[in-house]
Amino acid sequence: MSAQEVKEVDVVVVGGGLAGHSAAIEVSKAGKSVAVLEKMPDIGGSTVLSGGSFAFAGTPEQAGQGIDDSPERLRRDLLACAAREQARELIDVYVAHQLDAYRLLRHLGVVFDPIQFSSNQSVPRSHPTSPARVMALMNEHLRQQYGVAVQTSAPVSALHRDPASRRIVAVTARHAGRAVEYRARQGVILASGGFSQSPELMSMLAPHLENVLLTGEAGNQGDGLKMAWAHGAAIADIDALVPTFGALQEAVPSEPNTILLAYYRGGIVVNSAGERFVDESKSYKAIGKASMDQAGARGFQIFDQKVMDLSVRSPKTLDFQRAFDLGRVTAADTIVELAERIGIDPQALARTVSEYNDGIRQQRDRFGRRHLSNQVGEAFPLEHPRYYAYATVPYMATTYAGIKVDRRMRVVDVWGKPIDGLYAAGEIIGGAHGRGYMTGASLGKALIFGRVAAWSAISG
Repeated sequence: MSAQEVKEVDVVVVGGGLAGHSAAIEVSKAGKSVAVLEKMPDIGGSTVLSGGSFAFAGTPEQAGQGIDDSPERLRRDLLACAAREQARELIDVYVAHQLDAYRLLRHLGVVFDPIQFSSNQSVPRSHPTSPARVMALMNEHLRQQYGVAVQTSAPVSALHRDPASRRIVAVTARHAGRAVEYRARQGVILASGGFSQSPELMSMLAPHLENVLLTGEAGNQGDGLKMAWAHGAAIADIDALVPTFGALQEAVPSEPNTILLAYYRGGIVVNSAGERFVDESKSYKAIGKASMDQAGARGFQIFDQKVMDLSVRSPKTLDFQRAFDLGRVTAADTIVELAERIGIDPQALARTVSEYNDGIRQQRDRFGRRHLSNQVGEAFPLEHPRYYAYATVPYMATTYAGIKVDRRMRVVDVWGKPIDGLYAAGEIIGGAHGRGYMTGASLGKALIFGRVAAWSAISG
């Protein structure tokens, strides 16, 4: 190791997003010293670009809305959408600590908007809030309560092992043009995000997603993944990488996350020929996978005024009115006119909507749809003018796959052994989502697993 400056702390956290802040707060709470290194000029990572929902079960907000949920029901839902036994260990960790994580956010001043239902939830459990506000509150708590400032514009380029003990003991970072060695007495926690913004890694690990719209936080270059690989880290869930369906067809550089979920409030999804191709109540990952088989891998969310009237301001994935006000949603008084405006066969779309309406009324939809999302809500005919269309493509913002960890968030090598001194949390890890994804579980995973990684590092 060669650096112009050396600093020593108990724990080094690589990444200043939700997982990194969560870990740093727990390290500090235990009276240990911590250095948080963020490569980008600002904190927040993928979190601030997300829809802002957390998946919790058994909260006062749910009880206040008359929602009957429980940790055991959450566990069943997570296991069902993961569809692989290997995810059970991490799912159990998530469920065991999710209510304490919820209480932490409430203690910090986070306020949740009305609970919503979404992908892979058997009851409404998306707790929406402002992700930027969450990050601001956590960062303020870290600074004011513990005197810890996140070091931004400080990319980490390497992990270092002690040649005798083989333990990870330090990282090399750059800041203000200087190389700095941060020595970690008790461990290094990787919370540096995914790799959706790395064409190299996407091509290597997910060549089947070559034509998918890649969005997400610009710093998601897979740096932490590569550094862990250099020390033999195993990976998990790479085979399950599939896109999400619902992003605006044209990328918006100033707003990477443009996903809209009108189909989870009663809308339908059609391809460029004006034909449905999937049960819209399924996981948006399943819909994204199905959309890849359609011409041009593009489509439209079609909905009516009844759906538009269900628009809410939070989460923004359900803010249909905002999307319309921004000029992203096309409107018309009839289905035929709508089809003409979006450039698809008017008769084909009219026939599709008519067949869908008949199928829903008679409970014999050709794709088996009966609900709005998963088993929640009852599907209804689209028959209330005006009618709306949102040009949509599958996209990849967060990768939900990566470094393999055990239940203590210790990074595991290709031989199945923990790498001494190295931990990981957040988007960088794999193994928790499996083949599916529950809305809100990504932010929940970052918050919960960041805490667990910290506890493991300081306890040895």
